[in-house]
Amino acid sequence: MKIDHKKYENYLPDQIPNGIEDLSPKLEIFGDDKIECWYAPLGKINTKATIALYGITPGWTQMQIAYRIALRPKKGDKLKAMSTIAFAGSMRKNLIEMFDELGVHRYFQVDSFADLFGTKILAYSSILKYPVFSGGKNYNGYKPDLLSHPFLRSMLESVLVSELREFKNCLIIPLGKKAAEGIFYVRKRVKLEKQQILSGFPHPSGANAHRVRQFSENKMKLSNQVQAWFEST
Repeated sequence: MKIDHKKYENYLPDQIPNGIEDLSPKLEIFGDDKIECWYAPLGKINTKATIALYGITPGWTQMQIAYRIALRPKKGDKLKAMSTIAFAGSMRKNLIEMFDELGVHRYFQVDSFADLFGTKILAYSSILKYPVFSGGKNYNGYKPDLLSHPFLRSMLESVLVSELREFKNCLIIPLGKKAAEGIFYVRKRVKLEKQQILSGFPHPSGANAHRVRQFSENKMKLSNQVQAWFEST
């Protein structure tokens, strides 16, 4: 699976879309009776990062911000532009709170994990690089099941594998069970060591009713793995 960016960029909206119905059908990468996958100008990932955060797929909020940035091109810091898109909304607040509890920021001599957004330390991406929707809602990895759908598997096997191979000595943090499932599905192809993947981190979405409990149960394990990783690198 290969994405022709120039082809899709010819059909980007000339104003900020309020919904998928405002987008040109030419921006749809794939569609069937279960899912839709759309192109969004998400930019290149920072492959020199020390930490890479992986969600399931960019949601509508991130997609809309990406279109907004594309409509107002300015010379400047691309990392800051990407940090605006990454895990926008309430997810970022929850993400920062959990990482601060793990003390990740202390390994970089900053006051909070929030200070790492917009720096070369962090990379932000999704196991499904381009926005996927199911039933008109952000795809959550379950309906259809992530590994049961041929198109979703192909995106993991091509786009995700290619991206992960670009990292060197980077801690990969999948956010939530399904993001972790995608990372572990391609782990051997990418030759990632198990200790390089911080598994057990809950998805930061406010819709995840089990987030607080999951984090509490896994906090000690996560903290120990973070410490072991940074002390060994």
